[in-house]
Amino acid sequence: LGYNDQQGTVKGTAMNKLTARINATHKLFDDKVVLAVAMTTSQIKDKGAATGGDIGFEGNVISRAIQTNPTYPILATDGSYFTNGTPAFRNPVSLLNQVSIGANS
Repeated sequence: LGYNDQQGTVKGTAMNKLTARINATHKLFDDKVVLAVAMTTSQIKDKGAATGGDIGFEGNVISRAIQTNPTYPILATDGSYFTNGTPAFRNPVSLLNQVSIGANS
C-alpha cells in the first residue's frame, strides 16, 4: 500500500496517488502445480494549472508571467483583474486562478 501527496511548484497544482498491490501463491498436488496471482491498482488525482504549450490562445501561466510588465497591478481599481486593454493580454494571476486543469484516473 502506498500514498503520495505531492504539491506542485505552481500555485494550485498537486498530485495525489494511492496504490495497492496484492500477491498470492498457492501450491497444489505436492508442489507440482503452482497458482500465482498478482493484482495492482492505483488512483491518481492530478490538479494542474495552465502551464502546457497546448493551452490555446490565452497562453500558459509561466510564459504570461515572464512576458507581463512587472509594474502592472494584479487588480484594477474596480476589483476585477487588471488588463492593459489589448485583446491578446491575459493577466497571469487571473489565468492561474480561473483556469484549472484536473484529471482523475
